[in-house]
Amino acid sequence: MNETALIADPMSVFAFLAGVVALIYWVSGLPRFKKLFEYTPQVRPAKRRHCGRDRLGTRRR
Repeated sequence: MNETALIADPMSVFAFLAGVVALIYWVSGLPRFKKLFEYTPQVRPAKRRHCGRDRLGTRRR
């Protein structure tokens, strides 16, 4: 029997992985899965924390 990969085309692999990331992103916003994403990382970027300095590195007053 000839065995080949289920997804062999590079664009198909990319589409599959993009779908997995989109699914994780969507599920991380559902209240039912809130407890799961307390322990596992989610796809959403973390909120930026400002340390009291502007772009040039000078302190704000």
